[in-house]
Amino acid sequence: MAVKTKNLALNTTYKSKMSVIRNKRVTKIVIFLTLTFIVLWFPVNFLATWYRLDKNFPKRFSSYLLKMIAHTMSYANSSVNPMIYAFSNESFRHSSTHLIRKIFRRKLYEDVNGHNRLAKSNEGTQFL
Repeated sequence: MAVKTKNLALNTTYKSKMSVIRNKRVTKIVIFLTLTFIVLWFPVNFLATWYRLDKNFPKRFSSYLLKMIAHTMSYANSSVNPMIYAFSNESFRHSSTHLIRKIFRRKLYEDVNGHNRLAKSNEGTQFL
């Protein structure tokens, strides 16, 4: 009975440590997502507020270009969020890094030898 109680206490300690680690990771992700949102959406909101409040808002090509860049940044937020979530996952980071290294090694091999190594292989379905 004493051994079981000791194992239970160790298991509870381990679970609480893992919970703290998970909470820290989630907190970092949320903070990073929030900062990304602020950075990417601030310019368009600033320009819209300035345009509404200032009757002498400069209506030139440069202000139009700035407005387009600000809108592009705000739209980019939607494509950046999935990347943040994906790269915060350790297994995804490891797999993507491994795949990128494989692709560059293959490119380097093809460039140095001047031929495609997949073209020489008998397997038509070989991938990387």
